[in-house]
Amino acid sequence: MHWLDAKRQTLPHAQGLSLFDPACIQRYTHDARVQSYFDASERDYCRLLRERPVAESVVTPMALSNFGRYAVTQARLIPGPGPMGNGFVVIGLDTTMFSGLLDRI
Repeated sequence: MHWLDAKRQTLPHAQGLSLFDPACIQRYTHDARVQSYFDASERDYCRLLRERPVAESVVTPMALSNFGRYAVTQARLIPGPGPMGNGFVVIGLDTTMFSGLLDRI
């Protein structure tokens, strides 16, 4: 979706930006080359959101992304009824961001 890619480009170090429904199915992504309707129910971010119903946001350990690069993923619930709200948004952050932060220390 063009508007998701435009938003992703405003987020430093963002590799990916996607919207998921409450069943953990990716409905929209910033990159038209990536398959929509991807079932992420076994991914850490979906599992963590299910296990922690009061959490508004979760961050996963570093993992190899769908884009072939290592990333840390943050998922944030979209408020709504039910334990998974109206779904959630996921951003994949390039791990080189952390190297830059450490270099500044």
